[in-house]
Amino acid sequence: MRYVILTGASSGIGLAAAKNLLQQGFHVLAVSRHKNTDLIKYADKQSGKIDYIEFDLSKTAEIENFMEQVFGKIVLAEADGIHLINNAGVLEPVKMMEDVEPSEYEKSLSVNLVAPMALISQFLKQTGEQNIDKRIINISSGAGDHPYAGWAAYCTSKAGLDMVTRVVKAEQSNAKYPAQIVSFAPGVVATSMQKLIRSKSKSEFPHVDRFKAFHRNQQLLDPDIVGKKIAELLEQKIFPDGQKIDIRD
Repeated sequence: MRYVILTGASSGIGLAAAKNLLQQGFHVLAVSRHKNTDLIKYADKQSGKIDYIEFDLSKTAEIENFMEQVFGKIVLAEADGIHLINNAGVLEPVKMMEDVEPSEYEKSLSVNLVAPMALISQFLKQTGEQNIDKRIINISSGAGDHPYAGWAAYCTSKAGLDMVTRVVKAEQSNAKYPAQIVSFAPGVVATSMQKLIRSKSKSEFPHVDRFKAFHRNQQLLDPDIVGKKIAELLEQKIFPDGQKIDIRD
């Protein structure tokens, strides 16, 4: 059995990835604040299996106990592979830095950076002695490479997540049974995050017209395309370990 722990599974890229993984026969351990009942019904018609675990990733102090719960649903003796996809993320706060409250930075970085780091830590701890296929996919963004005014928290968290990918690669190079890891930038995707971006004023996000043009010119990727690519990364023999890749690569 191949297991995948997938955060942010209830909508957008996470939902698309979950559907594609279920089609490929994976046992998806879906994580989000609320269950998506339609996804559960969808799983009943696929070759894969789903277990839903409701959890708020901003509660980072509870992640160790949460991951104990997740791994309680994994039969290690029957596992051919165990994977982690850090997909959940928040865009807010979107405004100039002088207008952001410290609590807003704290929430953003908790979900976008601290939670993935804690999940990876527990994943490596739980699977370290397992001589099986272990892959971690961090959903990144071009915002980790390019500064956008109004996106201080988001850009910083994605840049940090990319560095986490590189550090894990360095550490796992010396592991007995190493896990592989990649940062994956999915491009500009037709999700609720894009709707939120387009709703912002120029004073909050000076680049808003560019993103409105993406939508107007039908340049947004279908989430299913991204979901398929994520599933392919868990299937392909040569994994781009330690790298940051873009969906256009």
